[in-house]
Amino acid sequence: MGFVLTFLSVIFNEYYIPSEPIKFIFEILLLILYSIPRIIGRIISYVYFPPRPKNVVGKLILITGTARGNGRELAIQFHRLGAKIVCVDKDEVGNNETVDRIKAEGGQAMGFKVNITDKEQVMMMHAAVKDQMGPVDILVNNAGIIETTLFANPEADDTISEIVNTNLLGQIWVIREILPSMLERNSGHIVTISSMTSFKALPLLFTYSATKCALNGMMESLTRELKLMKSNVVTTTVCPYFIANCPDKSKRRILRLPEIPIEDACALIIEGILRNERVFTVPDYDFYALPLINFLPEDLQYMVGDIVYTNIEPTPDEKKVIKKYTKFAEMNKPAQIPLFAPCL
Repeated sequence: MGFVLTFLSVIFNEYYIPSEPIKFIFEILLLILYSIPRIIGRIISYVYFPPRPKNVVGKLILITGTARGNGRELAIQFHRLGAKIVCVDKDEVGNNETVDRIKAEGGQAMGFKVNITDKEQVMMMHAAVKDQMGPVDILVNNAGIIETTLFANPEADDTISEIVNTNLLGQIWVIREILPSMLERNSGHIVTISSMTSFKALPLLFTYSATKCALNGMMESLTRELKLMKSNVVTTTVCPYFIANCPDKSKRRILRLPEIPIEDACALIIEGILRNERVFTVPDYDFYALPLINFLPEDLQYMVGDIVYTNIEPTPDEKKVIKKYTKFAEMNKPAQIPLFAPCL
């Protein structure tokens, strides 16, 4: 053992050397041998014997951000699968319209006007839900704000705070409120709607992308904590591409690949949730394509970005800021050093 440590210390810095190095190497080799047949079997079973979706008939599903867009569509599609729906949104008028549409189709739904960034409102809402409809079986954290923010824009402070509070802190409050009841029953499913920008961020969306990256980390940590407690509560993180859910925002998106129709996107989201998938993208092939792109050298990544472009049109105020600092960049452009100096 001493010889091994001495040999490794010569080759590597000490902080690269794990404790019990021989055991560590043996465990890595064992993991590789164990993984190969499991991976092959997983691929075969996924392609030829995909998991059957779970039944949500009679289950209570709480969805945030149901006044419009993805939240409304998810609520309606889940209702059509036989679930009871709790609609949560700070827009009472739009939220009630969603509830009325579900009831008009003969479904069970109840709406709550809640600002999820307010912990007290979240607690009061959950107490009312348990009293009037029972325990939540599936929580879908869908509420979120997607607005552009430019780092150099001095007017963006309020928008930044609103996005962070809603997209991240709001989800934390909702999960922390509902999770204990699921743990006590040893049953439940927590879903968060993240974004593909959590894998590949875009200019003008730094705050939105930051919150979605944070959500991915939050859900990974939650999943590991549930495993620590040996709980049967399930987690799912959904990372969709741009969805055609708001015409005003669609006008500012310059995309090589078109937005996904909202009905199709929500159907794919529900399909993944019902199969208990832990992390997936919509469309699903991007889950494998994005890590491969990130593996490329930086200049090639930009080439891919130029081919499969996803750009956002800046607002007039943002254009002024960009133009202002572009002018400074051009004025202070470093002198070009010739590649080959002339021979003297």
